[in-house]
Amino acid sequence: MKMRLNYRVLMIVSLVLILGLLVGCRGEGELEAGEVYLEVINPENVIAELIQDGEVVHSKTGDLLHFTELEVGEYSLEVSKEGYQKFETEIIIADEPIVLTEVTLEEKEVESEEIEPKPTDLKLNIKDSNNNYIDAKVVLLEEGRVVHSQQGGQVEFLEVPPGNYILNVSQDTYQPIEQKLELTGGEIIKTLTLEGGKVDQEILRSTDEKIIDIKGLTSDEELIVALTPLDIKSTTGDKYNFDLDLVYYNYFGERERIATDNSSSKFNSQSEGGIEDQIRAKEMELIEDNDYQQLEQRTTTKEYSFYETKDFYVPNLINPTDEEEPIVTAKMVGAGEHIYVFVDKRADLKLNVVDRLVEEFDTNIYPILTEKFGQPSDVDNNEKIMILLTKFNNPNTSGFFYPDDLRRDVEQTNFNDLLYLNLEKGTGRNLYPTLAHQFQHLIFYNQKLAANRQVDDIWINEGLAKLAEKVTGYIDYGQEGWSWDGGNDWVYSQSTAHPGYFMLTDEIAVIGEELSIPYLGGVGLFTVYLYEEYGVELLTTIMTAQESPQQVIIEETGLELEQIFLNWITTNITDRVARVDSSVYNYQSFDLVRKPEMLELDDDYNGQLSIRQNGVQYLRLYGQNSDLQLSLTAPEELDLGVVIIRKERN
Repeated sequence: MKMRLNYRVLMIVSLVLILGLLVGCRGEGELEAGEVYLEVINPENVIAELIQDGEVVHSKTGDLLHFTELEVGEYSLEVSKEGYQKFETEIIIADEPIVLTEVTLEEKEVESEEIEPKPTDLKLNIKDSNNNYIDAKVVLLEEGRVVHSQQGGQVEFLEVPPGNYILNVSQDTYQPIEQKLELTGGEIIKTLTLEGGKVDQEILRSTDEKIIDIKGLTSDEELIVALTPLDIKSTTGDKYNFDLDLVYYNYFGERERIATDNSSSKFNSQSEGGIEDQIRAKEMELIEDNDYQQLEQRTTTKEYSFYETKDFYVPNLINPTDEEEPIVTAKMVGAGEHIYVFVDKRADLKLNVVDRLVEEFDTNIYPILTEKFGQPSDVDNNEKIMILLTKFNNPNTSGFFYPDDLRRDVEQTNFNDLLYLNLEKGTGRNLYPTLAHQFQHLIFYNQKLAANRQVDDIWINEGLAKLAEKVTGYIDYGQEGWSWDGGNDWVYSQSTAHPGYFMLTDEIAVIGEELSIPYLGGVGLFTVYLYEEYGVELLTTIMTAQESPQQVIIEETGLELEQIFLNWITTNITDRVARVDSSVYNYQSFDLVRKPEMLELDDDYNGQLSIRQNGVQYLRLYGQNSDLQLSLTAPEELDLGVVIIRKERN
């Protein structure tokens, strides 16, 4: 091991690699790989920092310093204190722990040479133990006076004059940090980790022992545990069985029995009639057709006049007529800057409904969605889309976009930029979110075709269509009810016939392909989280890239998708926990109406859990003045995401 010594200074260091021995503090067998233990004899209360690639990744203050759960790799270790020469050495974290004992820093000699003082740019990253940025209060003091103060997870204090400062970092429910800083110029980048907090996340790899120990859970506390089989890059939606063994032990007070509900209600995850599945499959078929990489456009602009009639070929997906030839004759009764509206001649529809639909599209839907997500197709060469209002025999479908309508070279094509809306679903305000949803599908398909993206991206396609309903203002994610109420019962519904996502989180593979009501609720909620946390730029990059959405998310955010997914399933609980106040664990534009359905337990339990890939099983464990242990037996070669939220009992 190399050791760099400052000139004219002798540092007395004994560097020992020991497995299972911690001098003066631990017994045999307690130290593990990935740990560093440091004992400083002189002076007291030093600052020890582990540095990678020029950035401080771990920092502690004291005399006996213990770093844990370090990733394998090379680090620089620096030990410093004002008035003393800095100790520096290189260490390699590998298969054994590292113990450094009897480290001594020598006092600095007084420099006779005057050095011109330079300001310092101090850049701080504030994270929790899950490596997520948290909104902390960061204060820099000089002689007890606040000279800089900011709130956030990434904080910069620029052009700070040289001198001695105190840095305070705090956030509710976390252990505060106080450090002395001597700023002498240049740029300093520090990552500070606040210990504590309400949220603990862990990914148990297939080779890891799947045992979770919780100490000292009192009767006024509860744990919410989320378990998810992680295979984020796959969309197969496989289901996995787990054996769960829960044991309460080592009681230190009286037990308090709770009326719990650990039964499993039967819900019908109603499909959207298979129409959306067939349409998405048709889109993939056309994208993969090498002869069909760009849309053909009419050479002349296609215009229509009021009350002009037109025959439409309607896909047999909705079977709108008993005739052998699936044709609907409709009349153009509404036109705007970007829209033509045709109504089935058999329908009795008031013109003010059409006028309102045109106004909503031209003034709200079109400008918002094209600005955020890009342009739709324009095979008609008129910068307008066409709406056909007709009746569907399929009661579960509110509307759809059919990609064959954009082609001239197939039978029974309309060769129009066409969307279908179902009059059986009503003619009121619920038409608007349906139009926004289907228009986003049209935009998505046009962008995907231009990018020649030949990957399975159904989940983000549906998620963006649900997001379109929100950003246009028609669906409030903080309200119950269906589209005519402006609510989001795709998430919240507790009906056994039409359950929302929160009733079936264990059954729904959000990064999957099952197009049901709860699936749309879940994938919509996840996409809203991506939109709020990482911005519309991430979503537009997904739409215009050749790579899969999963790969784009990893590249654009710099985070593993597993981490983002764990943050999201955490948010579905912590958004309603008042003392978890961090943007990464909260929705920013709304408050959830309720928490997901949970398996409630207050006693020993042994049973089997069945969870779909990327689904989530939530457990609510009531404290009983005891320790508790969860043991899971999982399928081989399966990684398991675990979130533990420790909070006051409601």
